Amino acid sequence: MDHTGHVLAQRQVADKSNEIPAFRPPLDSVDLTGTVITADALHTQHAHGRPLRAKA
Repeated sequence: MDHTGHVLAQRQVADKSNEIPAFRPPLDSVDLTGTVITADALHTQHAHGRPLRAKA
């Protein structure tokens, strides 16, 4: 979501899965230039941080 409440990207989490494999695909479809990404503690994983840092 942006600061005005508009959803920028969304993805259905598969049955019998969780948010971890669904984290990156929505971010790959959005221009992240000059943005701040927030996520809950579940996503404090190297596999999530590396691609975001590479785009910075």
